Amino acid sequence: MFSMLFGGTAQHYEMLLMGRIVYGCASSLHHTSFEAYAVHQHATLGFPDDWLQQTFSHLTHCMALMAALSGVVGQMASNLYKGEEDSVTVKDVGCPILCCVLFLCTAVFIGVMWEKDTTHAPRFMLSSFVSNISTTLSAVRSNRQMLLLVLVSSLCESSITIFSYYWAPWMATLVQSEEDSQALPYEVIFSSFIVASMLGNYLFQLHSAPTAASPGGGGPGGAFQAILLGSSVSYFLGAVFQTPLLAFAISIVVQLCMGGYWPSIGYFRGKIVLPELRNTTLAIPRVLTLLVTMAILSSIHHSPMMMLASCALLNGAAAYIQITYMDGRSISDVEMEDDDDDADF
Repeated sequence: MFSMLFGGTAQHYEMLLMGRIVYGCASSLHHTSFEAYAVHQHATLGFPDDWLQQTFSHLTHCMALMAALSGVVGQMASNLYKGEEDSVTVKDVGCPILCCVLFLCTAVFIGVMWEKDTTHAPRFMLSSFVSNISTTLSAVRSNRQMLLLVLVSSLCESSITIFSYYWAPWMATLVQSEEDSQALPYEVIFSSFIVASMLGNYLFQLHSAPTAASPGGGGPGGAFQAILLGSSVSYFLGAVFQTPLLAFAISIVVQLCMGGYWPSIGYFRGKIVLPELRNTTLAIPRVLTLLVTMAILSSIHHSPMMMLASCALLNGAAAYIQITYMDGRSISDVEMEDDDDDADF
């Protein structure tokens, strides 16, 4: 449905909106049902428990590799089949047709190979959801480190979302302003971004693994500071230097920082947030991210310089909060310190 809505009727905003809604539903199922199926099969086949983490680690790497290859394959499919030209644009339908074929093969495989779940899954309970949100908000208000983590993640992910929406129009504007410049296909640019993001993930793991015990100037804390500052500087340079080549190079650096951001923020979430509050703690930054993104995109979308400057400001504010106020202490450290203070009294 996503590929048909997105490719067949791409000239209509309503169809694009419906396509994104369908994509959101599919993405949610992928990150819930598929992972539950993988865990169930892992337990059914009797594999050791420590293999599960390795399985998801390999899955992440394979998904990044396939995403990088998809850009090249998509460009090939786009070149093989194009729709009829009109006065505005050429409607490439090769990529949507290829997506339909892949999704159809995936649906057949799931229907034939996956075992049907005959158990009754728990239903969504509004009272339980409201209770979890209330508990999380109380924890955020009472725990300063958790509040700062929510602010940092909201600011950073707002800039990531804005850039993900805006990089294609930004580069298209730069290419049109340069008469002699030749643009790279968007599929190749997207593949380069995915490779850079995957490389940033690996670099973070290499940097943080030997000194994971030091939360301040080194290890994950130091890497997180470098990522936030590097992203802010890259966005600022993108706002200043408006040429296609520099824009592509700066975007690669931004993607490197994005690749390192996700494991670093995951590390701090695992250290600061209680396990029973992690799901709802993830929901709060997402809501704030959507609000900030909608406000910025709707107000200054006409100016690439202002858009990138706002991303630099968001990441700069996140870097300031992380460097100045966050000390990297875990929940257990804070509770032990509170117990020691009570014992002194």
